[in-house]
Amino acid sequence: MFLGEPSEQRSASNPAPTARQVASITSEQQAAQEDARKRREELLRRPDLQTQFISVVNSATATFSAAGRDEFAQGATRPARRQAICATALGREPVVQDWVGQVSTRSTNNEGKGVLRISIGPDVAVKTWNNALSDIGDRTLIEPGSPAFNVMGTLRNGDWVRFSGRFFPDQTDCVREPSMTIRGTMTSPEFIFRFDDIRRIELP
Repeated sequence: MFLGEPSEQRSASNPAPTARQVASITSEQQAAQEDARKRREELLRRPDLQTQFISVVNSATATFSAAGRDEFAQGATRPARRQAICATALGREPVVQDWVGQVSTRSTNNEGKGVLRISIGPDVAVKTWNNALSDIGDRTLIEPGSPAFNVMGTLRNGDWVRFSGRFFPDQTDCVREPSMTIRGTMTSPEFIFRFDDIRRIELP
């Protein structure tokens, strides 16, 4: 009966890698992983204005939460947040370029126009309206056939994107936030936004 090559012959023809070879392979893998990490960080780097905006909003959320059941203290956080947002460049011109976020809602309304929500930081999002009545005058719903709508067709929830567009000036929040309760607007704000450009970020 044929039993194949002796084990010592197989070992000789396919020698195990040396410790130096293993170390070299491991080092190369670690270098590749580090390069990918740096590349990912660079691709997801937020513009300074976005970082500033998120910091202002998150700080206001923390202050609201720290107020506990004190409704007066809770209520005071909203005008303070408005003042802080308006002190940024958004108070002068509510237009942004190349902000970074993650798609959290992607759908259409009953007219087939695009409805989009993008998370831009912890418990902070920008979004279109989701119905034509609310959108009268704002034109945030994304028109079918537009470049932004076509990009939406290639996206999935969880995808990272860069986007540009504009907020809407508002007397209460500096830039419009439509939540029905103060708790909603202070703990999980969703700011109304018109998307002019959307691009998927291809991560390594």
